[in-house]
Amino acid sequence: SKAQGMHRSRSTPVIHSSLQEQLPQWKRLEPLRPRWPHCFHRYHLVNGMSVEDNGRIMVSARDRLKGTKNGVFRASSGNVLYQPDQREKIRLDVECLVKLLLQQPPNSAPSWTVKQLEFAFRNVGRKGVWEQNGMSLHVFLGCFFKTFHVFGPNDEFVRLNHGSPGQARCLDQLDTVMVNLARLKE
Repeated sequence: SKAQGMHRSRSTPVIHSSLQEQLPQWKRLEPLRPRWPHCFHRYHLVNGMSVEDNGRIMVSARDRLKGTKNGVFRASSGNVLYQPDQREKIRLDVECLVKLLLQQPPNSAPSWTVKQLEFAFRNVGRKGVWEQNGMSLHVFLGCFFKTFHVFGPNDEFVRLNHGSPGQARCLDQLDTVMVNLARLKE
């Protein structure tokens, strides 16, 4: 029977961020915190029950450095809240830009210019995240300081920071990139 066939299978509830159900008063909705997974407690004696929201991710900015006698202490001026699909769009756009930079620059130029790279990306067939957020490609590439190197007299040329094609990928952590983009939008 159908019940016997489902006996050894695992039943997992579908979690989707677009469900518009009201939370009961005794539950709290908390964003996902990838840097502090141990801070989430499903049940707390004072605060009651809490539920993780997989549609929101919260990361600390870690943007202030303070010198101590043992080294440098990294502090935070606040938290950045973003959605996972925003991070995935950025990751896909950066991977596409890396693939374009691995190709030969147009017109036998010694290296890619930012304008040529933006024009080549438009030929892919979609708008970049930088256009959707109202910023230039030059500013967007500046958020990826480990992956891209923007150089020249007016910062008009761009190249990858790593040379071998086998290692061509985004070297920056996307959480720090999201913090950099949030600081630019302020």
